[in-house]
Amino acid sequence: LLSAAGVTRTEVYPSIILVNSSGQRTQLIITMHKRDDYLIPGRFLLTFGNLLAVTTAHNSIIRNLHESASYSDDYDKDDAIVIVNLSYFCFAVDLVGLFCGSSIFLAKVNTFHIILHFLGGLWTSWFVVYTWPYQHIVATFLLTNLPTAVAELIILAAILYRSQDKQ
Repeated sequence: LLSAAGVTRTEVYPSIILVNSSGQRTQLIITMHKRDDYLIPGRFLLTFGNLLAVTTAHNSIIRNLHESASYSDDYDKDDAIVIVNLSYFCFAVDLVGLFCGSSIFLAKVNTFHIILHFLGGLWTSWFVVYTWPYQHIVATFLLTNLPTAVAELIILAAILYRSQDKQ
């Protein structure tokens, strides 16, 4: 009947047939999701989760600096503020890539972002909760925020280079 109407079904999904007490049959079709169905929302949520953790760290920097054994007033505070601002810049680059769609369908890049933003959010949260010295936020920035921004910039540069090549 479907092929007579010009409709063909190219995907076959496993199904379960349920029969109730009156003999009525109901078919449940089990659909398989693509990995992009999970990677894109995961990347979005973990990027914003990490951004929230960095914003929290920004608000608790003074407390973390006072807890640090090697606190030297303005110098350390300025360093920590610069690192947090660089983290915000890296998030801006990540979000441009996410919302412009330059890397949104690249599964390996999404996985890379998911792993690093998860670790960055986790480490930054620990930085805030356990009042780690501010040097830990520098390491977190270098290991999690910077690589994702560099990856996005490389992808954006490759797209711009290709578009220039075609003209």
